[in-house]
Amino acid sequence: MASITPQLALPISSSEFHTFENFIVADNVELLEHLKGLAAGNASESVITFVTGGRGDGKTHLLNASCNLANDNQQIAVYIDLDAADSLSPRMLDGLENCDLVCVDNIDAILLNKEWEVAVFDLINRILERGNVHIILSAQKMPKLMSFRLPDLASRLVWGQCMSIRPIGEQERVQLLHLMAKNAGLELPDDLANFLLTRLPRDLHSLTRAMKALDESSLQAKRKLTIPFAKDVLGIS
Repeated sequence: MASITPQLALPISSSEFHTFENFIVADNVELLEHLKGLAAGNASESVITFVTGGRGDGKTHLLNASCNLANDNQQIAVYIDLDAADSLSPRMLDGLENCDLVCVDNIDAILLNKEWEVAVFDLINRILERGNVHIILSAQKMPKLMSFRLPDLASRLVWGQCMSIRPIGEQERVQLLHLMAKNAGLELPDDLANFLLTRLPRDLHSLTRAMKALDESSLQAKRKLTIPFAKDVLGIS
Protein backbone atom coordinates (compact mmCIF):
# COMPACT_ATOMS: atom_id res chain seq x y z
CA MET A 1 0.00 0.00 0.00
CA ALA A 2 2.23 2.95 0.27
CA SER A 3 4.36 5.68 1.55
CA ILE A 4 3.93 7.63 4.77
CA THR A 5 3.81 10.87 2.81
CA PRO A 6 0.31 11.66 1.53
CA GLN A 7 1.48 13.26 -1.68
CA LEU A 8 3.62 10.24 -2.53
CA ALA A 9 0.77 7.78 -2.19
CA LEU A 10 0.03 5.63 -5.21
CA PRO A 11 -2.52 7.41 -7.46
CA ILE A 12 -4.99 4.51 -7.34
CA SER A 13 -4.69 3.20 -3.80
CA SER A 14 -5.00 4.72 -0.36
CA SER A 15 -2.11 5.24 2.03
CA GLU A 16 -2.53 3.02 5.07
CA PHE A 17 -0.70 5.59 7.20
CA HIS A 18 -3.50 8.14 6.90
CA THR A 19 -6.20 7.69 9.48
CA PHE A 20 -8.71 9.89 11.24
CA GLU A 21 -6.76 9.29 14.45
CA ASN A 22 -3.63 11.01 13.17
CA PHE A 23 -5.44 13.96 11.59
CA ILE A 24 -5.36 17.19 13.61
CA VAL A 25 -9.08 17.90 13.96
CA ALA A 26 -9.10 21.54 15.17
CA ASP A 27 -12.32 23.15 13.82
CA ASN A 28 -13.16 20.27 11.47
CA VAL A 29 -15.28 18.12 13.78
CA GLU A 30 -18.41 18.25 11.61
CA LEU A 31 -16.47 17.34 8.46
CA LEU A 32 -14.70 14.41 10.13
CA GLU A 33 -17.93 13.05 11.60
CA HIS A 34 -19.57 13.19 8.18
CA LEU A 35 -16.70 11.37 6.48
CA LYS A 36 -16.48 8.79 9.26
CA GLY A 37 -20.18 8.12 8.84
CA LEU A 38 -19.75 7.49 5.11
CA ALA A 39 -16.76 5.23 5.74
CA ALA A 40 -18.72 3.29 8.35
CA GLY A 41 -21.48 2.64 5.83
CA ASN A 42 -24.06 4.78 7.59
CA ALA A 43 -26.92 6.07 5.48
CA SER A 44 -26.56 9.63 4.21
CA GLU A 45 -28.94 11.74 2.20
CA SER A 46 -26.05 12.92 0.02
CA VAL A 47 -24.49 10.38 -2.31
CA ILE A 48 -21.94 13.03 -3.34
CA THR A 49 -19.65 14.78 -0.86
CA PHE A 50 -17.37 17.52 -2.12
CA VAL A 51 -14.44 18.54 0.12
CA THR A 52 -12.54 21.76 -0.51
CA GLY A 53 -9.40 23.15 1.09
CA GLY A 54 -6.18 24.94 0.29
CA ARG A 55 -2.99 23.25 -0.77
CA GLY A 56 -1.73 21.15 2.09
CA ASP A 57 -4.82 21.56 4.29
CA GLY A 58 -5.37 17.79 4.47
CA LYS A 59 -7.76 16.83 1.65
CA THR A 60 -5.60 13.89 0.58
CA HIS A 61 -5.21 12.75 4.17
CA LEU A 62 -8.98 12.73 4.76
CA LEU A 63 -9.81 10.90 1.54
CA ASN A 64 -7.18 8.27 2.34
CA ALA A 65 -8.49 7.99 5.91
CA SER A 66 -12.03 7.51 4.60
CA CYS A 67 -10.91 4.65 2.36
CA ASN A 68 -8.94 3.02 5.15
CA LEU A 69 -11.83 3.18 7.61
CA ALA A 70 -14.23 1.82 4.97
CA ASN A 71 -11.90 -1.10 4.31
CA ASP A 72 -11.63 -1.72 8.05
CA ASN A 73 -15.43 -1.92 8.08
CA GLN A 74 -15.38 -4.63 5.41
CA GLN A 75 -16.44 -2.27 2.64
CA ILE A 76 -14.90 -1.99 -0.79
CA ALA A 77 -13.28 1.43 -1.13
CA VAL A 78 -11.00 2.92 -3.77
CA TYR A 79 -8.86 6.08 -3.80
CA ILE A 80 -7.84 7.82 -7.04
CA ASP A 81 -5.57 10.86 -7.26
CA LEU A 82 -6.33 12.86 -10.42
CA ASP A 83 -3.06 14.77 -10.03
CA ALA A 84 -1.73 11.70 -11.86
CA ALA A 85 -4.42 11.83 -14.56
CA ASP A 86 -1.89 12.44 -17.35
CA SER A 87 -0.40 9.00 -16.72
CA LEU A 88 -3.75 7.26 -16.20
CA SER A 89 -6.65 6.32 -18.43
CA PRO A 90 -10.21 7.58 -17.85
CA ARG A 91 -11.29 3.98 -18.45
CA MET A 92 -9.99 3.15 -15.00
CA LEU A 93 -13.21 4.67 -13.62
CA ASP A 94 -15.26 1.98 -15.34
CA GLY A 95 -17.00 -0.28 -12.86
CA LEU A 96 -16.17 1.74 -9.74
CA GLU A 97 -19.89 2.12 -9.08
CA ASN A 98 -19.66 -1.45 -7.79
CA CYS A 99 -17.61 -0.27 -4.80
CA ASP A 100 -19.09 0.95 -1.54
CA LEU A 101 -17.02 4.13 -1.41
CA VAL A 102 -15.13 5.98 -4.14
CA CYS A 103 -12.70 8.79 -3.26
CA VAL A 104 -11.56 11.04 -6.12
CA ASP A 105 -8.82 13.46 -5.07
CA ASN A 106 -7.81 16.69 -6.84
CA ILE A 107 -10.60 16.85 -9.39
CA ASP A 108 -9.39 20.33 -10.34
CA ALA A 109 -6.41 18.64 -12.01
CA ILE A 110 -8.65 17.55 -14.92
CA LEU A 111 -10.22 20.94 -15.64
CA LEU A 112 -10.67 21.43 -19.38
CA ASN A 113 -9.76 17.80 -20.09
CA LYS A 114 -13.04 16.78 -21.67
CA GLU A 115 -12.30 13.05 -21.78
CA TRP A 116 -11.65 12.94 -18.04
CA GLU A 117 -14.55 15.26 -17.24
CA VAL A 118 -16.93 13.00 -19.17
CA ALA A 119 -15.53 9.94 -17.39
CA VAL A 120 -16.07 11.49 -13.94
CA PHE A 121 -19.53 12.70 -14.93
CA ASP A 122 -20.51 9.23 -16.14
CA LEU A 123 -19.14 7.63 -12.96
CA ILE A 124 -21.20 9.98 -10.78
CA ASN A 125 -24.33 9.18 -12.80
CA ARG A 126 -23.77 5.45 -12.42
CA ILE A 127 -23.25 5.91 -8.68
CA LEU A 128 -26.45 7.94 -8.43
CA GLU A 129 -28.31 5.16 -10.24
CA ARG A 130 -27.01 2.60 -7.75
CA GLY A 131 -28.07 4.74 -4.81
CA ASN A 132 -26.14 2.76 -2.18
CA VAL A 133 -22.65 3.94 -3.16
CA HIS A 134 -20.97 7.12 -1.93
CA ILE A 135 -18.41 9.25 -3.70
CA ILE A 136 -16.13 11.82 -2.05
CA LEU A 137 -14.36 14.32 -4.30
CA SER A 138 -11.85 17.03 -3.44
CA ALA A 139 -10.56 20.25 -4.97
CA GLN A 140 -9.19 23.59 -3.86
CA LYS A 141 -12.37 25.42 -4.89
CA MET A 142 -16.09 24.78 -4.76
CA PRO A 143 -17.55 23.34 -8.00
CA LYS A 144 -19.38 26.56 -8.90
CA LEU A 145 -16.05 28.43 -8.88
CA MET A 146 -14.29 26.07 -11.31
CA SER A 147 -14.39 26.34 -15.11
CA PHE A 148 -15.25 22.88 -16.37
CA ARG A 149 -15.47 22.26 -20.09
CA LEU A 150 -18.47 20.06 -19.34
CA PRO A 151 -21.09 22.27 -17.61
CA ASP A 152 -23.16 19.23 -16.65
CA LEU A 153 -20.31 18.01 -14.43
CA ALA A 154 -20.29 21.23 -12.43
CA SER A 155 -24.06 21.03 -12.08
CA ARG A 156 -23.88 17.43 -10.91
CA LEU A 157 -21.20 18.17 -8.31
CA VAL A 158 -23.29 20.80 -6.54
CA TRP A 159 -26.06 18.22 -6.01
CA GLY A 160 -24.09 16.83 -3.12
CA GLN A 161 -22.91 18.14 0.21
CA CYS A 162 -20.06 20.63 -0.10
CA MET A 163 -17.82 20.99 2.96
CA SER A 164 -14.59 22.91 3.52
CA ILE A 165 -11.53 22.09 5.60
CA ARG A 166 -10.71 24.87 8.03
CA PRO A 167 -6.93 25.43 8.17
CA ILE A 168 -5.23 24.54 11.42
CA GLY A 169 -3.62 27.22 13.58
CA GLU A 170 -0.15 27.72 15.02
CA GLN A 171 -0.52 25.39 17.99
CA GLU A 172 -2.09 22.67 15.83
CA ARG A 173 0.88 22.85 13.44
CA VAL A 174 3.26 22.32 16.34
CA GLN A 175 1.07 19.41 17.46
CA LEU A 176 1.20 17.96 13.94
CA LEU A 177 5.00 18.10 13.81
CA HIS A 178 5.23 16.32 17.16
CA LEU A 179 2.72 13.71 15.95
CA MET A 180 4.68 13.04 12.75
CA ALA A 181 7.89 12.71 14.74
CA LYS A 182 6.24 10.35 17.22
CA ASN A 183 4.89 8.17 14.41
CA ALA A 184 8.44 7.94 13.05
CA GLY A 185 9.83 7.02 16.45
CA LEU A 186 11.64 10.35 16.83
CA GLU A 187 11.79 12.92 19.59
CA LEU A 188 11.17 16.44 18.30
CA PRO A 189 12.41 19.18 20.67
CA ASP A 190 10.07 22.15 21.05
CA ASP A 191 12.74 24.59 19.90
CA LEU A 192 13.18 22.63 16.66
CA ALA A 193 9.42 22.49 16.04
CA ASN A 194 9.19 26.27 16.43
CA PHE A 195 12.29 26.74 14.27
CA LEU A 196 10.77 24.70 11.43
CA LEU A 197 7.55 26.70 11.57
CA THR A 198 9.43 29.98 11.30
CA ARG A 199 11.91 28.95 8.61
CA LEU A 200 9.89 26.69 6.29
CA PRO A 201 6.76 27.25 4.18
CA ARG A 202 3.86 26.67 6.56
CA ASP A 203 1.69 24.50 4.32
CA LEU A 204 1.30 20.88 5.39
CA HIS A 205 2.91 19.55 2.20
CA SER A 206 6.17 21.34 2.99
CA LEU A 207 6.14 20.38 6.67
CA THR A 208 5.44 16.74 5.83
CA ARG A 209 8.28 16.62 3.29
CA ALA A 210 10.64 18.22 5.81
CA MET A 211 9.77 15.71 8.52
CA LYS A 212 10.19 12.82 6.09
CA ALA A 213 13.65 14.12 5.12
CA LEU A 214 14.63 14.51 8.78
CA ASP A 215 13.34 11.02 9.57
CA GLU A 216 15.39 9.41 6.79
CA SER A 217 18.53 11.41 7.53
CA SER A 218 18.29 10.82 11.26
CA LEU A 219 18.02 7.09 10.67
CA GLN A 220 20.98 7.02 8.29
CA ALA A 221 23.22 9.24 10.41
CA LYS A 222 21.97 7.83 13.72
CA ARG A 223 21.59 11.39 14.95
CA LYS A 224 19.01 12.99 17.22
CA LEU A 225 16.96 15.85 15.85
CA THR A 226 18.52 19.22 16.60
CA ILE A 227 18.40 22.65 14.97
CA PRO A 228 21.95 22.35 13.50
CA PHE A 229 21.13 18.90 12.13
CA ALA A 230 17.88 20.18 10.61
CA LYS A 231 19.68 23.13 9.05
CA ASP A 232 22.15 20.78 7.38
CA VAL A 233 19.54 18.28 6.15
CA LEU A 234 17.05 20.86 4.89
CA GLY A 235 19.60 23.33 3.56
CA ILE A 236 18.49 26.16 5.82
CA SER A 237 21.15 28.81 6.42
